[in-house]
Amino acid sequence: MGGKINGQLLNQDIISFEHYFEEHPNKIMTNEICSDQIDIKVSQLLSKEAIDRVERKDSTQKIFNRLTNWFLSNPEKSKEWFENLYSKRMMLSSPEENLRRYKIAEKIEENNIKYEELDEIINNRDKIIEIINNRTE
Repeated sequence: MGGKINGQLLNQDIISFEHYFEEHPNKIMTNEICSDQIDIKVSQLLSKEAIDRVERKDSTQKIFNRLTNWFLSNPEKSKEWFENLYSKRMMLSSPEENLRRYKIAEKIEENNIKYEELDEIINNRDKIIEIINNRTE
């Protein structure tokens, strides 16, 4: 095959990282440690935007979108692991997304719909769509 292939192969003697982490406990990354690091980095970016008027890059917005989507999918873990950042989650969204959400909220208020009623309204809508689809089949 040519060349020194041994240096490129995986060392089969390595069977566990257990001893490594015993010797280097600071290398262990828990959810709490990771969320703290994310919180710090995101807070730095938000500060630069607010104080230095740095414009948000598209790549940063995509990351913020993924984070806000995760917040929506995991509200309990979000509140626990991102206590500081979770309260600022609206700042992570783009102005366009915040405007879209505002328009939805405005429609809800215009129709005197209470927040507590939304789940019931959505469930009823789904049932109506299901009934209509069953009739047309």
